[in-house]
Amino acid sequence: MCSLPKSVIVIGILTIAATGCNSSDSSATIFTPPSASAQQKQHRQSWMLGDASGEDLLYIEDAELGSIEVYSYTPPKYKLVGLLANPNGYSFLCVNKAQDIFVTEPHAVIEYKHGVTSPLRILGNLGGSLGCAVDPATGTLAVPNATPTAEVVSLFKKNRGRYTNVPLPKPYLVRDYCAYDNNGNLFITSVDASYPHFALLELPKNSKTFVEISLDETFTDGVSGGMVWDGKYLDMADYQKNVVYQFAIAGKKGTTSATIDLKRSYNIGGFFIEGTTLIVPAASKPHQPSQDVPGIVNLYNYPAGGKKTAVIRGVSYPLSVVVSLAKTQKT
Repeated sequence: MCSLPKSVIVIGILTIAATGCNSSDSSATIFTPPSASAQQKQHRQSWMLGDASGEDLLYIEDAELGSIEVYSYTPPKYKLVGLLANPNGYSFLCVNKAQDIFVTEPHAVIEYKHGVTSPLRILGNLGGSLGCAVDPATGTLAVPNATPTAEVVSLFKKNRGRYTNVPLPKPYLVRDYCAYDNNGNLFITSVDASYPHFALLELPKNSKTFVEISLDETFTDGVSGGMVWDGKYLDMADYQKNVVYQFAIAGKKGTTSATIDLKRSYNIGGFFIEGTTLIVPAASKPHQPSQDVPGIVNLYNYPAGGKKTAVIRGVSYPLSVVVSLAKTQKT
């Protein structure tokens, strides 16, 4: 159980709480893993089943339990096959073309190979890292980063140790989510601190200057509930309206192509699209910031949305999800 603040702003960093409880939707496949005792939660250690690396895997960041839970991704069945201990919590996930998983920490990014519990490398010396995204063409890792002196996006070429900071223009502040399109353009969520409202910024390929993208939708809060490039559209969730917008980006404008309604998902977090499936960490009922509710991960047909097709229970505070494909199935 956890308390779910709508938003928390601390030293220029805003964190979204995205959690929930189970649904009674009879059309969904439901999986509930065995619950852990309070003592087990405090002393969790990383583990992975031996054959997990040969399966497609769903990684779920659980901020309250201090772990990243790993499930076999074999729709419509999902089995808990591993866990990455993550005591810092409040992390965000992204995945690269090689199916390596990146986990943001407050001052570092940890990279894991598919189905492995030991870090491949740790990219450190960051001020206050938030979300992350990987350019599918170049392998550059982008990390929104609130340093003590500036709001920047840190770019790691080929996800190596050295990075370049690209500052946001004032008065914009970095927020949790970012995404690359197929052409190497980077999009990040932001807030205009002069009169706090949500803003979408773009760093065009090979540019060192962010520009604001004007959207034809108004977000109900100064944050979005995740952002993903689906190959054609920039998908962004309004985590209070419980919808995902598909934006067609042209120049400095984003025009809504479709609105995807997600029934029984509230306070949407960092969602992920795998083929024709939309995977959403969310709460299953509306709640006040002071209320405690268990977490949930809902799965929907994409781009149809509507009723969930499956649900994973047993998570406490699901903040971000990604799918990493097995090597034997990559093209």
